[in-house]
Amino acid sequence: MMRVIGAGLTAFAAAPALACLPPPPGTPTPPPPGEPQLAELTFRGAREIVEGVVIAVRADASARFEIRHVYKGTLRRGAVLDVRYHAPMPCGAPTPPPPRKGGHGVLAFTTEPQIDFVPAALVDRMIADKWIAPGPRDRRPQRVGTGSAPE
Repeated sequence: MMRVIGAGLTAFAAAPALACLPPPPGTPTPPPPGEPQLAELTFRGAREIVEGVVIAVRADASARFEIRHVYKGTLRRGAVLDVRYHAPMPCGAPTPPPPRKGGHGVLAFTTEPQIDFVPAALVDRMIADKWIAPGPRDRRPQRVGTGSAPE
């Protein structure tokens, strides 16, 4: 009985390391998602999407983030969030740089906000695909039809 429990615990302890292994040989690699799919996944996977600026950085690299515009969610403009910073990321994923005072961008999150700004290209794509409405600071060109011909 003790051997079974010990074997189970050993397998459980090794599980996180196995999560980063490549697929078995011969497994076709799925194509990476394109920008439209990433934009949709970002939108659908986040409860809150806000734009703002880092107003203070603490010694532990956590920060205070003031919201300037709300694209999605229940937060309000002017609210100040305590934002966490996590590094390094597992499995060699890119690590966002530590926050700096005055840094600004868009955060998309569901539970606790973290300093990991959404790339501008994805914000542009979410606006272009009408997942979110442009904010007052979005000076991106908007396609406007005349209504006289199909676009």
